[in-house]
Amino acid sequence: MPPSPERHETIRPAGKGARFAAFEKLIHWFIAAAMLTLLATGLILWVPALSAHLPRPLINRIHIDTGITATIVMLLSLVGPWGSTLRKDLHELMIAPIDQLNSWTGVIGDWLHQAAPSKEGDRPEKFNVGQRLFTAAIGALAVLAVLTGFALRTPGRIPLSIQGGAEFTHEIVFFIIAILVIGHIIKALMSLRKNQRIKANRRQR
Repeated sequence: MPPSPERHETIRPAGKGARFAAFEKLIHWFIAAAMLTLLATGLILWVPALSAHLPRPLINRIHIDTGITATIVMLLSLVGPWGSTLRKDLHELMIAPIDQLNSWTGVIGDWLHQAAPSKEGDRPEKFNVGQRLFTAAIGALAVLAVLTGFALRTPGRIPLSIQGGAEFTHEIVFFIIAILVIGHIIKALMSLRKNQRIKANRRQR
């Protein structure tokens, strides 16, 4: 009997250790919470009907402080001995060989579901191509958000034309990040349910 398509889902076998260290999980969920806070407060500030019923200065303060805190935490998490696993993850996410990327030009769903093969061919790598692309996009957009946000917080020091462009760019970045994050959450929930089904089928055998 040919193998079920569900078996292609990459699941770390029991006893092999966790895929992510505790520090990696902590940073992931902190950045996730910060991102959702930024999106929620940004939406409130952008929609007058929402901000009219809430203390706008407080929401603005939360938005700014969350962005600054998330940036500092992310930078600090990459330095020192505690950041070794995150540095390895970042290297694997961003330094993907071109020939490996070319191997995923078949079915789009494959490189969203399966981890790419390692160079040795004996084990899957930690991240698939879809995760690499998502990280690259979010990273670039986050840098733009920080730079344009800084420009918006320094009125009078930057020409009005540049400040107007910064505001427009900041809003566009906000919507793109919102779309990516919503898609990421939906994909994560779908993968979680699929993995649960696969594990349940394995226990029944």
